Amino acid sequence: MRNQEKDQFEQEETQLATSLKLYLLSGVLGTVADIIATYAAKFAIDEVIEEQASEQQENVEQEIRLRELE
Repeated sequence: MRNQEKDQFEQEETQLATSLKLYLLSGVLGTVADIIATYAAKFAIDEVIEEQASEQQENVEQEIRLRELE
């Protein structure tokens, strides 16, 4: 009977260790997902800034052409 209790205890410990490893893995994957989301947001911001700079340059060039026509 004592052996059965010991085996059951060891099996419960193994299950607990496995669940903790899965919990750790989920934390790591969540962190990786956050890093990817942050990079995507930075990339989107850079695209908007680049687009605005391009539009501003086009506006300046258009103003210059209009002044030349006057």
